[in-house]
Amino acid sequence: MLIISCVLAAVFVALCLIGVVSILWVIFFSVRMMFQFSDSNVAFSKRTLWNPMNAIINPGTLSPEGLVSRKRVLRGSIAFVVSLALVGCIAAVFQLLDKT
Repeated sequence: MLIISCVLAAVFVALCLIGVVSILWVIFFSVRMMFQFSDSNVAFSKRTLWNPMNAIINPGTLSPEGLVSRKRVLRGSIAFVVSLALVGCIAAVFQLLDKT
């Protein structure tokens, strides 16, 4: 049981680090994406509902570099959610091992 607990603890820490790195990745590329519109007047307009972060929903307003940043934001968001779910599963396994 001790070996299983150590392995689970190592995986838990690794997933926590992946979650932290992925959320920093999302923040960095989200800010970068806000400055990569195809037209400078589109950022604060009706097409984005006066919020530049809505470019994630409406990718037609972004330049090619902005589309790359959008893909990176979405991939980072998926990595964050998956790592968070796996951390929760490992925490549940720790709870089950603690009861035995």
